[in-house]
Amino acid sequence: MNKKIIYLKEVDSYDDVFKKEYNKLHLFFKKIIFLFKNIFNIITKKSVEENNIWVLPIKEKYSNDKIEKILKKNFKLDNNIYVISNELKNSDIYEIMDKYEIKYITEEKVKKILLIPALEYIAKLQKSDINLLDVTILVKDNSDINLFLIEQISKLVKSLKIVSINIYKFRKLEEKLYNELGIAIQFSNSYKKSLEKANIIINFDYSEIEINEYNICNNAIIINCTKDSIKIKSRHFEGININSYDINIDKEVINNFKKAHIYENYNKLILYASIIEKDNDFFVSYNNIEENKVSIINFIGNNGIINKNEFKNVTKKLDKNKKKE
Repeated sequence: MNKKIIYLKEVDSYDDVFKKEYNKLHLFFKKIIFLFKNIFNIITKKSVEENNIWVLPIKEKYSNDKIEKILKKNFKLDNNIYVISNELKNSDIYEIMDKYEIKYITEEKVKKILLIPALEYIAKLQKSDINLLDVTILVKDNSDINLFLIEQISKLVKSLKIVSINIYKFRKLEEKLYNELGIAIQFSNSYKKSLEKANIIINFDYSEIEINEYNICNNAIIINCTKDSIKIKSRHFEGININSYDINIDKEVINNFKKAHIYENYNKLILYASIIEKDNDFFVSYNNIEENKVSIINFIGNNGIINKNEFKNVTKKLDKNKKKE
């Protein structure tokens, strides 16, 4: 069975439960048909501008039990990957999908693909340059993607440190970078010292519980690349915790989504993540960033968009601390 990317949404208007040719039906009949689909958990499947859209027979107030019944009936054991709309994201849909092993798009891969633009944007906000940044990467898995990104970042920044409980997994990369490029990477796994002076921390795959076991620099900038948001529990932490990006995409791509009536219903980063999933190759997507005209315009933290002035304030605090030392 071929993998399909499916854009999943709830009903915005009664027209959503019909294909275009039936939109002229009287509103009364539309409501009756919607009610029928709602009672029997019948989803509406459409293809618009080559985008597969599935509309769940739910509107406004609904229970998670209702969502579970629909997912269990229609999605279990298929090979599709689903893109979740903003409205559905506010429910417990992810937990339900995990329960039934239904695949869905997350921000994890796209946040990694845009890591270097993220570092460049941080440097810009700090009125600095990426080659002056001191970066620490928190990582456990030596996947091809993680190794590739570590190598690319090491070529661009001032210094790079790897913090891992699996340091031995990264020894080959350490040797390669030193022998071929003359780049020396630091390694550590001290819970007390590893992140204590780290200015910029990139979290590749540590959970919220795991990252909070470390002593973290109070004024650090953290870029979280996991699918779940994290929160730093320390009361002394006054740094910046980046959990997502607000991006611009190529206008042609945006227009395609608008024609399919899905642009307004989805997070832009998730929409771009769905394009990446269609590429089905991380390295192709990484090389297509410029072609897709993707740029970061804001960082998103636990409380929404992060004020750009915070990056200047963090820099000042870090400079003061360095002078004290």
